[in-house]
Amino acid sequence: MGARQKPRIRRGKRSPAPPAGRFAARTRQPQQPTALARPRPIEPDIQAAAERYGSHRVAVVIGTSTSGADENIPLFAHAAQGGAWAGQPFKQLQHTMGAPAEFAAHVYGLHGLRYTVSTACTSGARALISAARLLRANLADAVLCGGADTLSPLTINGFAALEVLSDGIANPFSARRNGINIGEAAAAFVMTRDADFGGGMQLLGYGASSDAHHMSSPRPDGLGAAQAFQAAPAPRRARGRKTSAG
Repeated sequence: MGARQKPRIRRGKRSPAPPAGRFAARTRQPQQPTALARPRPIEPDIQAAAERYGSHRVAVVIGTSTSGADENIPLFAHAAQGGAWAGQPFKQLQHTMGAPAEFAAHVYGLHGLRYTVSTACTSGARALISAARLLRANLADAVLCGGADTLSPLTINGFAALEVLSDGIANPFSARRNGINIGEAAAAFVMTRDADFGGGMQLLGYGASSDAHHMSSPRPDGLGAAQAFQAAPAPRRARGRKTSAG
């Protein structure tokens, strides 16, 4: 592949997030402002779901890849320079993978099942799949679901080390493609079984697979992707209302 340039980072505007009190101070994860700014357009739907079904029947499933990993960087840099671990403003809660869902549930007063999905690049999509399955299993009547990830040096440098980042703008599905771009975004949905809730779109189906071929590469014959596509057309009776996507 030839020498690649050092990854360049361009940041867009960040949306303001609602206050979250002491929970935010305890966890302090970069995903939290991003994850909470995205559901704000559907806060009326979240409230309506809690009133209609009861807050204990509204679940939360959030997908993320890096979670709070960046909170480790200042501490590790301090330790690498010979600094002591003791006395540093660092807590385990700052980078626990489950914190995004717990945080969203706390802010919106939801008391149903809540957990975070982390399956790398598919985390957000898998959160929607998990939401649909919770509804099918009658473990919830509505699910606040979606995904959020922020730019992280850990992720960018990792993909750069794999030499899969493009030097310019990504050009997918082209014979001249030369890599991917890494960005940050968030999207959120309220998903229910009821067609009369919120006037949302219907989730027609989903599919997932794991070929376990290689740590960072799929099977050359594309079998894993093909199996996911083949599973997707089966209809699933769940409805979701889109809020926004960065």
